[in-house]
Amino acid sequence: MNIYEKMIEAKVQIAEMRLKKSGHNKYSNIYYYELADILYPILTTCKSLKMATIISYSNEFAEMQIINIEKPDEIIIITSPLSSADLKGCHPIQNIGAVETYQRRYLYMTAFDIVENDILDNTFNKDDNNYANKKIDSATKELDNAMVDNKDEIEYNCNRFMQMFGNKVINADDLEEFEKMRDRKVNLVEMNEIISKFVKKYK
Repeated sequence: MNIYEKMIEAKVQIAEMRLKKSGHNKYSNIYYYELADILYPILTTCKSLKMATIISYSNEFAEMQIINIEKPDEIIIITSPLSSADLKGCHPIQNIGAVETYQRRYLYMTAFDIVENDILDNTFNKDDNNYANKKIDSATKELDNAMVDNKDEIEYNCNRFMQMFGNKVINADDLEEFEKMRDRKVNLVEMNEIISKFVKKYK
């Protein structure tokens, strides 16, 4: 089989495994795949089909190469833009490791068409298409951020945020973000973005 035939076969085999989700985002009550849930099934499938995966990182992109071991010149390349993490209490190298873990997860899910339909299905209102579209957009955003959602860390940093900025003059344009932090309606990604913005403006 060429690389494309092998990829189709791999996607079918993995889909038939009915992989279980062990990750749980308590804030939005959704379940998602952690890297450990998908990595071993993918590696064993690739081994049986004689494929290899290699992931590398540049300053801008994460890249996965999927190689046909029987014909090494046959390669599929998948890339994803790199983001950043600023997890409180973590050394810079730990933040790099967190980003690379998330990128590996996303690259594997993209390459092998691993989807998390339950999240979208549970938000779909068949009687109201506009409502459904809004909920799907919201669910997709929550899915993207699920790996970095941590209730305790959010609570701690929101409290610090209130102490730092609660008595300062807040620009009217920033009021909505300030209220999201105050009411804990954020995940870690949003929280770090808001804190960084306010530190630059008001500290």
